[in-house]
Amino acid sequence: MQSFNPNEAAAIRESQTSFQDVSLETDLKTINNNYRGLHDAIEKLQNSSLSLVESLQIVDNINTQLQAINDAKNNCVSEKFESVLQKDLDFSKLKQICDGASTTSLSEFTDCFTYACITSVDVKRSFSKYKHIFSPDAIIL
Repeated sequence: MQSFNPNEAAAIRESQTSFQDVSLETDLKTINNNYRGLHDAIEKLQNSSLSLVESLQIVDNINTQLQAINDAKNNCVSEKFESVLQKDLDFSKLKQICDGASTTSLSEFTDCFTYACITSVDVKRSFSKYKHIFSPDAIIL
């Protein structure tokens, strides 16, 4: 990157400046170490043959992994993850159905939800982007 002429493009100039920052390598290593499991989790969630129980277990595992990371920078990631799950009322309903705690009329249809997909089309598009970002091959330090 340093061999390119910084006057050719602003992107080259900004990249060269960024690569001179000593904290960049540390930050990239932190991302790789702390969020490596997200790539595998995203791949698993894209599998349409997962049962509802398996899908929810993957999400719970991600939450547990995020909670276990003792890093100040991770707090915002962990809080955002929990916030998204709490705001998604349908996700909490699916979780209640899976746990058998649903008192609504949906509890009659528990068997119908056995292979319910917990991802939407929009989420699958995002998955493709994030799966590439968190791929072990994408970050080579």
